[in-house]
Amino acid sequence: MMRLLVVVITGFLALGHRVRAVDVIFGYEDPSQNKFKNWDFESNLSNNDWTVSGATVTKVSGGHTGRSSIKVQNRVAPDGGVKQTVTGLRQNTNYFVSMFVKMLTNAPSGLGYVSFYIMCKSGSVSTLVAKLPFQTTEDTWKHIGGDYKLPSGSSAQCYIRTKPTAVTFQLDSASFIELKKHSNWKSYLDKKIKTLRTSSLRIKGRLPSGCSPSSTTVKVELKRHEFGFGTAIKAREFIGQSQVQVNYRNFILKHFNWAVFENAMKWIYMESSKGHTDYSTIDKAMAILKKNNITIRGHNILWEIMKNNPKWVQKLSGAALKNDALKRVTDMTRRFKNDIAEWDLCNEYLHKHFYELKTQYRDMLISEFQKAHMYDPNAKLFLNDYEIVKKGRMTSAMADLAEYLKKKNAHIGGIGIQSHLKILPMDEEVLEKRLQIVGRVGLPITITELSVHNTNVQTRANALDMALRVYFASPNVHAIILWGFADQFFTFANDFYLTQGTNFTPNTAGQKLLHLIHEEWSTKKDIHPTSSNVDTTISQAFRGTYKLTATCNGNVKIEKEFFLGKNAITVNF
Repeated sequence: MMRLLVVVITGFLALGHRVRAVDVIFGYEDPSQNKFKNWDFESNLSNNDWTVSGATVTKVSGGHTGRSSIKVQNRVAPDGGVKQTVTGLRQNTNYFVSMFVKMLTNAPSGLGYVSFYIMCKSGSVSTLVAKLPFQTTEDTWKHIGGDYKLPSGSSAQCYIRTKPTAVTFQLDSASFIELKKHSNWKSYLDKKIKTLRTSSLRIKGRLPSGCSPSSTTVKVELKRHEFGFGTAIKAREFIGQSQVQVNYRNFILKHFNWAVFENAMKWIYMESSKGHTDYSTIDKAMAILKKNNITIRGHNILWEIMKNNPKWVQKLSGAALKNDALKRVTDMTRRFKNDIAEWDLCNEYLHKHFYELKTQYRDMLISEFQKAHMYDPNAKLFLNDYEIVKKGRMTSAMADLAEYLKKKNAHIGGIGIQSHLKILPMDEEVLEKRLQIVGRVGLPITITELSVHNTNVQTRANALDMALRVYFASPNVHAIILWGFADQFFTFANDFYLTQGTNFTPNTAGQKLLHLIHEEWSTKKDIHPTSSNVDTTISQAFRGTYKLTATCNGNVKIEKEFFLGKNAITVNF
């Protein structure tokens, strides 16, 4: 990685460009691979690169990465501006198309929000590559980008689309890069996982008094992963006492170290009638989770889709809605202070802006984050959304929004990626690229609602295995939460289940999951001493809480718990 970075910096300095760390992530590692001509708009536009239609386009000083950019104004159509046709493209190949935009004027009505789109057209097929919603002039340069696979032919014409036409904007740093495939993805990901998720563990000590080497075994076993492996749970079923409910609860407590309530914490279920909030089921379920050392996510405090709010909330607007929404934030964070590790504070903001649009208060989102942090400063506050990895349309938009909240000191603590994977097979290089884009923000990422959908259970198992490896190999991802696992209780179609029947017997896909968690990504070692001194090193031990047990003639002589983190440690006994 360092070698690549040096090459990039040398190449860019030769061109007289400012180099920023963000550029390396966006595919500019090798500018010669950028299929856009005049990608940085340093040269005058010509018919050999960018063609102008339906707008006035001028080259202006100052840009995102170089000395110049272009200004697009006086547009007569939503796609007025510049377009470029990229040739020499290949079928069944993934590309990443991106640009940087800077709004110069807001929309003339409402809150002034504008959405930008990257479109690529091949033949008669137009593809929405990426969307950057709800932008205003205060947002400076923003990245918009997404992956693209050619539907036919060998060329595509790409351009920015936005409306209303009165909006003026700048454009710079356009990129059209092929995403490279690894010849052996599993080997590549497994190597990353071992580097990222393991540390060196040295076990050193003397045998207990009276114990010979032949009669002694020192067992070292990972008991709880540092990484979060979790599931959404049905709260009422989780606390129930029927045999199937007990089996359900036991399966969760045995196999997962994180949990989130599927519905119980949603406003629409907790307070269907104003002023009458039901905490009883949540309190009982949380007591069981806390007793068993299960990390709890809170989902969700506010939901930006209007229909997913209580009916009485849907009727509010202006100051009344603002006050009740912020009261909801206050009530939840204050009541569950120090019990919730992560809050999905704002759910699906990229798709709808219910609270901002109905209150006409542009800083509503910032106020929500600030209010939540005030009452529970220890909880990490998350954005949570879809079309981030399942599709790439909103990937860069999520990263840009998180960067914006960081700049506003809004106490954003992480990014939630829902990950309902229904289009199979997925390409590993695309999934990895999408995670890299979100990861550029430097915030923790939680895969919050993983489900893999296919009626063929073997296909489902293979896709789940691939997705889990890509996520576990991503440095910013620190937890993966399934959106349920059982054919009992859940209302999804029967194409995602990992267990079957009232005994929750794992199917092929479920067996794959449990093998990864408890076997392949776990560490267990029995040390058989050859002398009275023990000195053994496990060079790649998965991180988490361990238990060391020394037995002599079948009797436990020593028990010790310890935690293995990023740094190598020596455990003495």
